[in-house]
Order: sequence, then C-alpha cells, then structure tokens
Amino acid sequence: GAIARQIPLREMTHDLPAMAAAITPRTRLIFVCNPNNPTGTTVGAAEMAAFLAQVPDDVLVVVDEAYIEFVTRPDFPDLLPLIRNGRDNLLLLRTFAKIHGLAGLRLGYAFGTPDLIAYLERARPVFNVNALAQIAGLAALDDTNHLTRSLAHANASRTRLTNALRALGLTVIPGETNFIAVAVHDDQAIAATLARRGVLVTPLTGWGLPGWIRISFGTEEENDACIAALQAAVSDS
Repeated sequence: GAIARQIPLREMTHDLPAMAAAITPRTRLIFVCNPNNPTGTTVGAAEMAAFLAQVPDDVLVVVDEAYIEFVTRPDFPDLLPLIRNGRDNLLLLRTFAKIHGLAGLRLGYAFGTPDLIAYLERARPVFNVNALAQIAGLAALDDTNHLTRSLAHANASRTRLTNALRALGLTVIPGETNFIAVAVHDDQAIAATLARRGVLVTPLTGWGLPGWIRISFGTEEENDACIAALQAAVSDS
C-alpha cells in the first residue's frame, strides 16, 4: 500500500538534496543505493552527512551498499559508526553476491541497531538462509586473496572496457562497481543484437534510463568478446 516517489538522478548520481527536499510528514522510508545500481556512481561522505542531518528521526533510511567492496574513492561514507552510536533510523544492506561471487546462494546481511533488527525479525521467514550459504559465507569472509583478485580484475576490466567503448564513440559513466553503464541509441535493440551474438547485457529502459545498457565485467576473453560484439552492433545500427 505504500506510494513510491522516484527522485531523478543528477549527473547519473543520487540527488540527495532533492531527496531531502521531497520528504513530507507521510514519508516513512528513504532508499539510497551507494554505489548506485545501475549507474555505478557514488555519493561522498560530506553529501551523505548533510543529507542524513535533514532526515527526521521517524523516517528510516535504507542504504544499499552491495558494491561497497569495489569502491576506491577516499571519501566514501563510513556509516557504521552512526549505528554503533545508536542511530536507530539507519539500516545498511550488504551482500556476498557481488565481490564474493556467491550470488546463487542468496546470502546477504544488514547492519542496524538491536531494536531495528528485532523489528525486522518479526517479518523474517522461518526458512531463511540455508546451511550451505552460511558455510560459504563464513569461508568467504576469510578469503581475502579472492577479494584482492576480484577488485584488481574489476579495476582492470573497467579501464579496458571504458577505453575501448569510448574509442567507439560511446559515452561511459565512470563508476566504482563491477559493471559500467554505456549510452547507446536504443538500449533494447542493442541488447537484442548483442544477445544474438552471445553477449548478454541489461537494457536500462525498465530502470528509467532509456538509451543506456549495463555491462557486467567477465573474464578477459568475455570482455574482449563483448567489445567486439558491441563494435559490430554499433556499426550495424
């Protein structure tokens, strides 16, 4: 029964001042994805602090930090101290699906004050995270070598794809995730053409970004195949 209000992005990034200005007495929850999916952009600590200072105490702020491990900007917000200090209208979401590579196990977690987490427990399904996912999650926490390799590969892939696609005359959003967003003339047509060439990307019309596609990083060979397929698709169009 809730009514969602979507605040347009500013320069492909969350417009936090506009989001704060849109708060009304009926507002109950604000959702911020940082880094943002599907643009890959981020907001910094100063912007986030100014935003949170304007949020009433009775409005819950949910910050999705699924891609936080890929971030390199030095001023990325560290919100955990706020929760440790008792801020009870802030919930941080994390996942093992991205940098840990465990998407198929549907394993994630949240940070919040004890009272907030206890409230969520009321709605938690009886059958929640399975035992295999729990074991894999614990193993992933100790596998720092995998995280290091994954981050290095993501950085290299981002540079490779960004440079190659810009050389094709395409606009690429600088991001800090394991994907990039690329402007094309017709995202759904390009996605269909790429699919016929064996390359799957996400057209973003359904996300409110017509004319953009999201490309997740693969192996070096898969990245090269994607570049070649996109070059052919752009040439054909």
